[in-house]
Amino acid sequence: MQAAPFEPKQILSVPTRIYFVKDIFIEWTGVPSGPRNVISIVNETSITLEWHPPRETGGRDDVTYNIICKKCRSDRRSCSRCDDNVDFVPRQMGLTDTRVFISNLWAHTPYTFEIQSVNGVTNKSPFPPQHVSVNITTNQAAPSTVPIMHQVRATMKSITLSWPQPEQPNGIILDYEIRYYEKDHNEFNSSISKSQTNTASIEGLRPGIVYVVQVRARTVAGYGKYSGKMCFQTLTDGKCKYQSSAPKQHIVLTPSRCSWWKETHVLM
Repeated sequence: MQAAPFEPKQILSVPTRIYFVKDIFIEWTGVPSGPRNVISIVNETSITLEWHPPRETGGRDDVTYNIICKKCRSDRRSCSRCDDNVDFVPRQMGLTDTRVFISNLWAHTPYTFEIQSVNGVTNKSPFPPQHVSVNITTNQAAPSTVPIMHQVRATMKSITLSWPQPEQPNGIILDYEIRYYEKDHNEFNSSISKSQTNTASIEGLRPGIVYVVQVRARTVAGYGKYSGKMCFQTLTDGKCKYQSSAPKQHIVLTPSRCSWWKETHVLM
């Protein structure tokens, strides 16, 4: 008498097992083992992870990979999930290739990455996915961009500006570099000024001229990117102009022109 067919009641967490019941061939599939031989390449605040496929696929050909990112304290005693602004290329979950590029990490920060192997029956298993972990520490990086500049004072031949430090200084700010040029000229004709603080006076300007200004910060890792282009104008008469507590006006450079906009908060 031929044995009656039956269905497995539990997904195994071990490699494929094959059973023969008289003339019946039965194959149980399971979850894959973890990835192997992880290689990590750190470049400032980004990392490339590469790995080999698992030895055991669970008897299936639909193995994919998930990346779990955790940012840790310097002593690695506690870690938490990474911020949403971390980028994964091509993606974080459901990777079909054994390679991922991760960017927008914090500088000089310990991280732990878990690379999970999953397949079509992983979500039916009572056990968590098999994975391999890798610990890395990002390098020192250049600071992020300065978000905005404010005009503090203007004369016929000078403009005094102030700005907040970058949101991610990534170290101690050593100094700032200010690039400026007349709006009607090309940026290749720009001049450079340096400042040890987040305030600078640009001297030797012409009266009644609109100047395009950008600023960038520097750490031991080098300069960050220049801020967005903003326009500020010198006075046409000899009266010195200070920024009042009233809503102040700046000129913001758009691709084709400078347009006025009002900023409502007060520069202290």
